[in-house]
Amino acid sequence: MYNKLCSILVVVALFITIIIGIIYRQSYTNITAQPNPLENFSVALWDVNIGPPNLMDILRDELPESQFIIRAKSLGQIDYVYKAKKQLVEVLEVYKGDELEVGDVIWVVAGGPLFFEVMTANMGFVNVMEPNQEYLIFLEEKIETMNKNEVVYGVPGFIISPIFSYNDYDHEILSVSEDNRYVPYKEVKDNEFFVSSEEALQALMNLKHDLLQLYPRN
Repeated sequence: MYNKLCSILVVVALFITIIIGIIYRQSYTNITAQPNPLENFSVALWDVNIGPPNLMDILRDELPESQFIIRAKSLGQIDYVYKAKKQLVEVLEVYKGDELEVGDVIWVVAGGPLFFEVMTANMGFVNVMEPNQEYLIFLEEKIETMNKNEVVYGVPGFIISPIFSYNDYDHEILSVSEDNRYVPYKEVKDNEFFVSSEEALQALMNLKHDLLQLYPRN
């Protein structure tokens, strides 16, 4: 009797798991098939009290130690793999690293997962790359995938995704509470950085400009 009950419970649990999986897969398919899927999500805003107090100094010191440093042009294509996103870029200049060459077309994975359960996107506080714009990108490792025809690299796992536009943008700075730092992505979609204070924006802009001076466009 006990074994029979256990078997029934296992079957029921498996059935529930399959149903949940189908629901989330359907949600994922429906959302990512839309023209601007990120507009369905919320993103967190960074401020200077998030992370180590010397975070900007850490990034200044450690980002130049990345395995690969490139200037690349965004080709405007974003591929949403389940709970992740990757962007296609063309390498325009290689500042560091032997594997990559000018003209290579690679995928860049940055930020964290998409959480469909609560519709939030971990963007690493940095927006996706704009089509045909040039970016300074720090890469840490090549990622093996099932598709042998694609080349995929990931960025170092810092709180801030290390991708910096060679152009400057106007920013929408929104106030948030400490309990809930999320805002709808569509309210900050034109930002380069997602921040909740002028101080935070200035810190990131200073970091960005320092790095762009180290790796200028020729």
